[in-house]
Amino acid sequence: MKVLIVGLGLMGGAYALRLKDKGHTVYGVDINENSIKFAKDNNYIDEGSTNPMDYIEKSDLIILDN
Repeated sequence: MKVLIVGLGLMGGAYALRLKDKGHTVYGVDINENSIKFAKDNNYIDEGSTNPMDYIEKSDLIILDN
């Protein structure tokens, strides 16, 4: 399954890590580019962007974290 997580804070990052551990493809979106870089560097997400439109169409599930 391909999952988009919007918001890579504490909860969004935890969702990303667990979903990635289960073998899902995880995309991450955040307004902070440092959060995206951290998530990619630590293998929380496969790809990331500041623009959710980059991944909406190719995602099976979208999780919104604020």
